[in-house]
Amino acid sequence: MVNLRSIKPLSAHLTPEIASVTIKRIPLDQLAGIANAPIASNPFYRPDQLHTALSHLGVPDTIVILGGYNLEGELVGILPLVQDKGYARLPIRYWRNYTHPFCFLQDPLVTPGYAPDFWHGVFQWLEKHSRLPFLRLTGLSDEMSAIISGVDRERFRYCPLREERAILQSSLGGEDYIAKTIRKKKRKEYKRLENRLSEMGDISYQEYRLRDDLAPWLEEFLTLEHLGWKGKAGTSMRSDKAQEEYFRAACACAKNANSLFMARLCLNTTTIASIIGFLENNILYTVKISFDEAYSRFSPGVMLELALTKSALDKHKFAMVDSCAKPDHAMINHIWGERRDISQWIIALQGGRGLLLARLTQNLEILSQKFNSNR
Repeated sequence: MVNLRSIKPLSAHLTPEIASVTIKRIPLDQLAGIANAPIASNPFYRPDQLHTALSHLGVPDTIVILGGYNLEGELVGILPLVQDKGYARLPIRYWRNYTHPFCFLQDPLVTPGYAPDFWHGVFQWLEKHSRLPFLRLTGLSDEMSAIISGVDRERFRYCPLREERAILQSSLGGEDYIAKTIRKKKRKEYKRLENRLSEMGDISYQEYRLRDDLAPWLEEFLTLEHLGWKGKAGTSMRSDKAQEEYFRAACACAKNANSLFMARLCLNTTTIASIIGFLENNILYTVKISFDEAYSRFSPGVMLELALTKSALDKHKFAMVDSCAKPDHAMINHIWGERRDISQWIIALQGGRGLLLARLTQNLEILSQKFNSNR
């Protein structure tokens, strides 16, 4: 246990109003019982969702759940970590934040105002309880990266990777946003496809309601995904029993927490595209989308995203919709014009030894980038 009362705060980043934070290890069997989780915009690290992932996708042998507690004993931070081996072609062990195939953000849960103290405590705890040389943090938002870069300035760190992914974040109405973001020629093409599809029947956009039965919505989504190219490639969720069971449980968990979002595009009574997301602090994370490839010539996935754009801005007024997509995603990058930085960090631990190895990995990263750029 590390009590931050004994650590001198950085006056540029900590204010007298911010309480000290004590770091403790949270036993895995207590994770599911955490009721008052820290307030943060990451649905993937919520205690209930974290427990669901570990239960269905497996528990790493080296996982450690760190909790940060303020002076009143309230839980104000959660960060799951694991030990990993091999980085920048070096056979060394190090700490990294836990992730899984459906975890699209790896920010710790930290109540606003406590983040600098929390990170101080995490660094100190890791140095006290292990000899590993550095901490690797992946999937961090630009907001969390800004905090990381400002905490403990004398501690060596570097950012080997920063990517941008598409988000929807605007005060415009849906129609105005689409007119601003999508080229006129492209809008005409989408409208032409919609008109052609409407000749086959009625097109409707529908959203899941908490009183609705989850099972048929989820079954419909999984079937669409499996019948498409992912099923043929063996990468659909139905191709992996553990992943399917996890996803069903994660959606049920989100429904119980009133944070599940589902929408679909229907032609008459047939669903031709479906999307699933998780809500946290008025931010929607659209984690999965599927569509019926029999209608691919009409771009049903695009039609669904356009309908979602209007609903998000006009009806829900979400603070942000994160696409959770790859940086170079061909479809969503042309529909949503805003971008969110997602970064990776290497942070040295253990004094001189950690500094030496962290700098070594940085130099190897630089050499690798130069080599690849000259090929």
